[in-house]
Amino acid sequence: MESLRDAARDFLAHRRVAVVGVARGGDTAANVIYKRMRRDGYKVFAVNPNAAEVEGDPCWPALDAIPGRVDPAAVELARRHGMAVLAGGCPMMFLDPVDPAHRCFRWLLGVTGKLPDGRDYV
Repeated sequence: MESLRDAARDFLAHRRVAVVGVARGGDTAANVIYKRMRRDGYKVFAVNPNAAEVEGDPCWPALDAIPGRVDPAAVELARRHGMAVLAGGCPMMFLDPVDPAHRCFRWLLGVTGKLPDGRDYV
């Protein structure tokens, strides 16, 4: 069984990633993830059907509108093809160095039993 840490490592090994839920004006969780992954050298694609631009970058209306390939394109599609998916988890809980807020979030999910185990990621 794959652990959450292993699933996160597998997910973060993909360098082309779509971030769904980014906002035009925003400090949403998706925007924070988008900016951090972009800063860390990932090729990230913002997805929001109601925005043409997010964080100064082009924004795509849907996953299938993104040119080329992104990994994973969608939870169900990715799972069907054996990809690791961080649904219910945040990649920033595992991007080193982990900031204090995400370290606490990971700990809190763990102690409350809400941190998904590897069965959710394969």
